[in-house]
Amino acid sequence: MIKLPAIFKSHAVFQRDKIFRIWGETDASDVSARILEDTNIIGKGSAIVTDGSFLLEMEPVEAGGPYSLEIKSGNDVVLLEDVYFGDVWLAGGQSNMEFQLKNSKDADEEIDISSFKGILIAKDTGAAPETIPLGYSYETYETS
Repeated sequence: MIKLPAIFKSHAVFQRDKIFRIWGETDASDVSARILEDTNIIGKGSAIVTDGSFLLEMEPVEAGGPYSLEIKSGNDVVLLEDVYFGDVWLAGGQSNMEFQLKNSKDADEEIDISSFKGILIAKDTGAAPETIPLGYSYETYETS
């Protein structure tokens, strides 16, 4: 069994040029991870499991993708696909954060001149239980 925070999923974007950390829970004694571009290994790391929890650190990864992220623990494997490394921006606010460009002044013109390919927008609409560190929820992956 491998349990990871919900931010570790296919189609995710992680911060480039910073130490890349993967954490979670497993019932095995160790865990390893590889970042793959086809068959080329872009990054790798491993960690010892303590009391069922792990924190694995990898060297910084330059901007790029799509990659696969393979996490192994014991006989279990989680494979995340279409993973990118780039700039991650967090924005917070209230109802003003939901204002849509199509409702703004000169919307048609602004939409026509915008070209922001490769932007992934994720929206969190609720708070996680307080028992989960940093407000993340955990997902249990079906592992083989």
